[in-house]
Amino acid sequence: MNEHLKTYLVDHAAAYTALLELIGRCRKSNEGSDLGDFLMDFSAAMKVQSDIVRKVLGDLDASESTLKNIIAWGVEKSGRLKLNDSILEYSDLSRVMEIEGMLASVCAMQSMWEILDSIRDRFQSVKPDEFASLMKECTEFRSRLKEFHIQAAEKAFSAV
Repeated sequence: MNEHLKTYLVDHAAAYTALLELIGRCRKSNEGSDLGDFLMDFSAAMKVQSDIVRKVLGDLDASESTLKNIIAWGVEKSGRLKLNDSILEYSDLSRVMEIEGMLASVCAMQSMWEILDSIRDRFQSVKPDEFASLMKECTEFRSRLKEFHIQAAEKAFSAV
């Protein structure tokens, strides 16, 4: 097995850990809103994608790294410590930054699915069109996230 491919996928599995934590925090802070509702669906889809990464790792006789997952979890938690004009409360700037983190993650995941699609014959557990479907899903989520990002930025940066 190609060790670079294994490392690449283990790193993406850890990235899903951080992404799911970030989605959970943002969803909790935006319950009852359109963004909060969207994040419920987004979280479920990213959990499925995370499971597919694990399945692909299994095809390569590899598994995710507990250490990398713990580090990714910790990095996401430590990202909450930065000052967003409000130390103890969720701020409008927090929302902007969290959505930007999700956008960056979705772009990275979409690129991963594109790469895996180009070498899909190496993976027995994946349907022929599964990676292409995941790429499309990432494109759709990225589009929705961009809409929420613009709305969040307009609210955070509006003149009072």
